Amino acid sequence: MSVTSIGLWLIGWGSFLVVAAAFATPPDATLGLRFKSRETTLRERVVFAVQTTGLGLVAVGSLVVALSQHLEWWLIVATVLLVGGAVDVLMAWPLKRFWNEKSEMATLVADTGEMGKTTAAQRQAEIGRRCATWRWCLLHPFNSESWPGMGAE
Repeated sequence: MSVTSIGLWLIGWGSFLVVAAAFATPPDATLGLRFKSRETTLRERVVFAVQTTGLGLVAVGSLVVALSQHLEWWLIVATVLLVGGAVDVLMAWPLKRFWNEKSEMATLVADTGEMGKTTAAQRQAEIGRRCATWRWCLLHPFNSESWPGMGAE
């Protein structure tokens, strides 16, 4: 197993992951492989066709290069673990930033002392502080609840 084989393996799978992400449904309809509206111009359709064909070729070529390398089993396992860990950390990072902001905002509202808002804001600040920890974010990277545990009383 040579350094070149390892590099081609990583480049092949890295390229495939980038292409797979491009094919995934983006959060904004104006990005990625979706059109802004149902009515498309000839130019938009041509660009879409060329980009999609190119992405498809990169995906297939990347897999061919990666799978053609004769590697040790431990490198394959290490790659899977590395990709899984990197995805988890990179999903948790923006979640942590989001919860830091929500916690700070709830703390500010709780500190104002307005009647009726104080108790709920204190509870939200407590939840925000708990959810803003790296441990919580790494264990819940797919979380989309607005205030986890707020309704469980």
